[in-house]
Formats: sequence, structure tokens, C-alpha cells
Amino acid sequence: MLNTNLKKALAKKIDDVFSYFNPEPMSVASIAQVHEARLKNGEKVAVKVQHRWLSEQCQGDLRMIECLLHAGETLFPEFKYRWFGQQLRKGIPRELNFRLEAESADMTKELFKNQSNIRVPHYYHEYSSDKIIVMEFAKGVSIDKVREIRNMGLDVKDVAKLLNHCFYMQIFQHGHVHGDPHPGNIFISGEADSRGRIKPVLTLLDHGLYQDLNDKVRLEYSYLWKGILLRNEGMIKQAATDLGVGNLHQLVAGMVSKKPFENIMENTENDYKARLGPKGTAEEKAELQMHARKHSRDITMVLHSINKDTLLLFKVMTFLNAISNRLGNSANSYEILAKYCLEAVQHQELRNNNDLTSKLRLGYQKAMTLLGLRLYGLYFSIITLFKPHELPDQILL
Repeated sequence: MLNTNLKKALAKKIDDVFSYFNPEPMSVASIAQVHEARLKNGEKVAVKVQHRWLSEQCQGDLRMIECLLHAGETLFPEFKYRWFGQQLRKGIPRELNFRLEAESADMTKELFKNQSNIRVPHYYHEYSSDKIIVMEFAKGVSIDKVREIRNMGLDVKDVAKLLNHCFYMQIFQHGHVHGDPHPGNIFISGEADSRGRIKPVLTLLDHGLYQDLNDKVRLEYSYLWKGILLRNEGMIKQAATDLGVGNLHQLVAGMVSKKPFENIMENTENDYKARLGPKGTAEEKAELQMHARKHSRDITMVLHSINKDTLLLFKVMTFLNAISNRLGNSANSYEILAKYCLEAVQHQELRNNNDLTSKLRLGYQKAMTLLGLRLYGLYFSIITLFKPHELPDQILL
């Protein structure tokens, strides 16, 4: 059955393309399975084959989900989740078209062409179709394999920094965001630099789900984060209003930063630690859960009303936080976030006001924010020396 499906998807005989093809899949997921193979020129490749029944069954499943969500909202007006069915209707057909995945991969590869330590496998378009992808075989291990990463001679702090640079560049700079960054889609390998030191290389896999942010939405999201970083409630409210949820701006800021609004606005000596630092204790986690239960109706309204292009960013940020926790929260991720966020805002504001006063004001604001975050990073590095994080065998997402 596999050979028949593969031959149909390739539109060629298998032996005409591959000198070797392993019929046993390396991995199996909900959409496809991946096989190891070699091209006629001897190059090792990964072959992603879509499940043959998926496209036919998918349409019926989507209609059923949409009907259930419509019925739920009709019977219970506060159940405002029809947007979920609409997002599935928009996203799943794109995920099932592997030609679009190959195009997204090429675009991401072009965006990171000047970043030698962030890579996307080469896709062989001549052997790919809407049901099959033939791509370069990626080296490395999943980013949650902490022991294997350390065995390569890599520092997990460098890995965490690279992860944050990769995704905050996508969100705040490029506006082309990988929408499924679970650990299996992010591989880490090591390469020696010019001085012989082993440095991490991050390879992004599975480019079927992306969120493209136009400049307007990208800047509105950037201003929201700038307001959070600077404790500027007026800026937070304006950004939330532009995104469609101004009347719930405090809750939106809390959902984005995963901190109660009171913590975001707190102005104490250890400002960045108290406001934006990682949630480590059971007390902090319980506080967040209680906060979510208390505001469950308003959270529903936020998800219903907010610009839908930002919805996937909640998922992306959740994955990034989970992976950072797995790596021991070893990097000051907020300094990296602030760098790209403030650069995006600064670039826009200088386009509007390119006078010397504006340049000095924005430069000073950015420098002071980054200095505060850098000092927090130094503080956090010192305390983690004396209180190392326990790293469980499995990541909990």
C-alpha cells in the first residue's frame, strides 16, 4: 500500500528516484509519516508521506466541528468559540498541501540566510507534490534532549538564547512565524566555530503551519510588549484597542506575559525579576491558575474579539516558555524579546519622526530598558549557580 501511495504521489517509479527507501517510518504523526531514504546521488533524505485517507476524512471532520461549535454558541450565548472552527477551516487545508509547506520553508530559509546557526533543510521540489515532501535529512536531536545536547559539548544557555533569537526575529522582525514549535520540530546540533569552540546550530522542521503578520499587526503586537516592558498602561491599552480588545487590556497583557497585571505594573527594586521572571514556585503557578478561573468569561471574550492573526502567537509563546523551562530557564529571554520588540517600534517611529530629538529619546529608552533586563540577567545567572534547576526526563507541554 505504501509503495502504491508513494508512486502515485511521486508520479515516478520509486527506483527512479531513490537508491534506498526504508519502508518502516522513522516517525508517525497525525498528518504524515516520515521515512529515511537515499537519492540516486547518494544523499540521505527524509521523505514525508501524507496519510492517504486524510484529505477525504478531513472535510467531514471540519464540518462536524463547525456544526458543534455553532450549536454550542446558539444554545449558550457565552460560548463564543465559533472562531476556532473558522481558524481550523483556514489552516488545515494549508497544512495538507505539502507544496505550500515547501514554499514556507523556502521563505523561512531566505529570511535566515544571514544567520549561519539557524537553518532550514533543503526541499527537493522536483520530487515533491501536495502529498509528499523529499527534503534534506536534518542532523541533531530534539531541543528537549538536554543530556544529549550537553554530551555534544554545548551549553544549554547558548541553546536557549539561540531559540529565543530565532523566534523573536520571526515575530517582531519578519512577521513570518513558525506556528508549531514543539520540541520535535526544533533540532539542535553542534559545529565548531573559527576558534574551535562548539556552538549550537538550530534547524527548523515541519513548515506546514505558519502565521504571517502584516506590518500593522506586527507593530501593534510590538507596542503591546513595549507597554508591558515599560509599565506603560496607556500604551498597553492603545495596543490592545488596535488589536480589538481595548476594554480588556489588563487581561490581554496578563495573557501575553503570563503574569497578573498587578505584577506587570509593579515597580520594585528587583523589577524585572518580580514582574516578568520565570514562574518557578507552586504558589506562582497556583496564582495564575486561580487568575484564569476567575476571568474565564473575559478570556473567552478576548479570544473571540482579538485580531485572529495573533491567536497563534499565544501557542508559540507557550511552547517557547515550556522549552525554556526544560532548558532550565538558563537565558534572560526578556532581554532578547525586548531587543527585537523595541527595534521594531523604534524603526517605525523613526520613519514617522526622523529628527534628532526622536532619535535620542528612542535610543535612550531602548538602552535603559535593555540595561535593566541585562542586570536582571546577571542577577538570575548568579542565583542559578547556587540553585540549579532540576531537569525532568520529559518535557511537559
